Amino acid sequence: QVNRMIRNRFRKLAASFLLLGAIGGASAQGELPESESDKWQFTIAPLYLWAVGIDGTVGTGPVLAPVDIKFSDALSNLSGAFTLHLEARRKRWNVLADYMWVGLSPSASLPSGTPLNVDLDMQIGELAGTYLMTDRSPYVEVLAGLRYQSVDMTASPTPVSIDESWVD
Repeated sequence: QVNRMIRNRFRKLAASFLLLGAIGGASAQGELPESESDKWQFTIAPLYLWAVGIDGTVGTGPVLAPVDIKFSDALSNLSGAFTLHLEARRKRWNVLADYMWVGLSPSASLPSGTPLNVDLDMQIGELAGTYLMTDRSPYVEVLAGLRYQSVDMTASPTPVSIDESWVD
């Protein structure tokens, strides 16, 4: 149940960002001068910001614990992050690859007062292609691709461990 909740929340968040990115990319598209239309244009963005937050429940067997990590908490518990965006565009075609890894190490106390340490690694990688259907406003750009997502969490001193990955 927890894994399904995490997976569904990631899918909804990823779909929202994908939709916003496609709308933003299509509306920012301009007509290229004829001399530039045959040349490949490349973009490399090694670092960008992605706001991370987690809300749900984690547990093993009948023992459940709420998880609510807001962006400000995630920032203060950040153990590492890496992002990379690559893009190549030529005429109406665009190919893009994106990778994000975020490591969080929050700590809390169990109801018994025992300290709880969590190690959470999240990865998202995607490869996609787009085709610009129109060259005048309103711009319409079709997108197709694959997205790999992974969540790996361990909590100590409890035996809780989640290692889930999926492809959309």
